[in-house]
Amino acid sequence: MISPFEKINQFITKYPFVIGCILIIMILIGIYGAAGVTMNTTIQTPDKTDHASYVYQDYRDNFQASPIVMMVQTGDVRDVNVMKKHRCA
Repeated sequence: MISPFEKINQFITKYPFVIGCILIIMILIGIYGAAGVTMNTTIQTPDKTDHASYVYQDYRDNFQASPIVMMVQTGDVRDVNVMKKHRCA
């Protein structure tokens, strides 16, 4: 049984011109792609809505409230009507 590497070797030795053309095309594509890479060195105001701490702060401002401790004296703490009476449920 011929290993896959031997098949690749046979193809390369049989068609060296085709392999050379493929490599040249790949290098040209790489150069073209590398030419499109730019570096931005300007000072910009960061978008605060994209930052994780802003998302947490927005959540905290909208949904988090001060904790409230309420003490109710009743005979049955599992009674729903007690909480409804004090407008907590």
